[in-house]
Amino acid sequence: MMTLEDRVKVLEYEVKILKNEVQQALLDIQEQLLIHYYPSLRSDEASPSESIRRSIEAIQKKKAMLEQAPSDENRQKQEQAIPGTEWNGNSDRDPTFG
Repeated sequence: MMTLEDRVKVLEYEVKILKNEVQQALLDIQEQLLIHYYPSLRSDEASPSESIRRSIEAIQKKKAMLEQAPSDENRQKQEQAIPGTEWNGNSDRDPTFG
């Protein structure tokens, strides 16, 4: 049975993941609104103003950071939970199971 402290830690972790997912969704919406209101962003021929280009780049950087953060945390959490069970995809295979 989990202690209260462990349950709180798990809930905090889940809230952190949820927060990252909400931020990701908001950044997607922001990017789509910019593209909708500035159709020149969709065209390869036209070049948007420098401020719009910087806004898009900042949004894309934030999205990349958010996409990377939960996976890193997830991997670390799993490694802490079950030490020595990391799978590298090749050399750990048991010959018994092919």
